[in-house]
Amino acid sequence: MSIISFPEDVWVSGAGLEDIFTRAHFTILNSRRLKFDIAPGTKILIDAAVIFLSLLNQLVYDGKAIILDFTSQDSNVMGYLDRMGFFDNLDTNITVLPARPAFSKAKIFGRSNLSVVEIAAIDFADYDELPSRLADALENKCKKLSKASFTIFGELIDNVFEHSSTDLRAFAALQAYKNGVKVIVSDSGEGLLETLRPQLPKKYAKCSDIDVILQAFENGLSRFGEDSGRGCGLATCAQKAVQYHGNLEVRLSTSRVNLLPSSGNGYTPNTAYCYSHLLPIRGTHISFDFPLDE
Repeated sequence: MSIISFPEDVWVSGAGLEDIFTRAHFTILNSRRLKFDIAPGTKILIDAAVIFLSLLNQLVYDGKAIILDFTSQDSNVMGYLDRMGFFDNLDTNITVLPARPAFSKAKIFGRSNLSVVEIAAIDFADYDELPSRLADALENKCKKLSKASFTIFGELIDNVFEHSSTDLRAFAALQAYKNGVKVIVSDSGEGLLETLRPQLPKKYAKCSDIDVILQAFENGLSRFGEDSGRGCGLATCAQKAVQYHGNLEVRLSTSRVNLLPSSGNGYTPNTAYCYSHLLPIRGTHISFDFPLDE
């Protein structure tokens, strides 16, 4: 069995999670049995937790045997993940050590904190209810976003239905931190680029991933063509978010794009950072980081 270890006494962000995956890239791709060892003092931000959840479910779906080991932990991170609904959405074929929580803290205490939206699976049954919950939680910490928040989350979740085609569930979550509010929408479907590129005009054929994503967020590229009157839903979302200085990260199949608000009115190439040749993770994983009201 191959072991992937999380670092001790650190906060694992989305970028930190990528560092862990990069060090274990070959191991994760080529081993049939994997153990993720959560080291003492490890803490994890909500965006990293949700992307990690999606990856674990994908690995089991692909036939790998997975163990998630918290035995060396002081249990704090396990308690946090339990409170956020991580284990409620983790594939039941994954072994959790020393044991899965007997009772779900997310189910017991869920919706009791107005600054948190526990990890929720996205489906048509709560098509309107989930964006409303996310919007209410964001508005609770960032009053200035009251007019934009529902649009942002509605577009993000609509994008999941537009571009995802998989048996695996998609997730959304939100948490307020000391300096800002972090939101994540993660799906394990076909992926934004995979659905857009085959249908784009020839002028985009030689465009890099970052250029295609920038076009999608700025101009609303659609897999149905430029004259379809439809976009991928992300342009409206980005336009609303950039007005309020929201940092945006998009995790694609093998790349990650970090889009920072420019001094103008949009996300521009000189404030976009792209990381390529990453561990393959199916789907599109989009997170926003909004500063708190002053």
